[in-house]
Amino acid sequence: MNTKRSLILLFLAIGTLTLSQCRTTQGLGEDVQHLGNRIERTAERATPY
Repeated sequence: MNTKRSLILLFLAIGTLTLSQCRTTQGLGEDVQHLGNRIERTAERATPY
């Protein structure tokens, strides 16, 4: 029970910090787009040709 509660609190804290970093919905969209680009670049580097 404590583990579940701790995980919920951790995710709430992470979500709060994440949302506080971008002040608008547009800012959130830009953050998500930037994250997607970084994931894509990492995947391209990790994929053998």
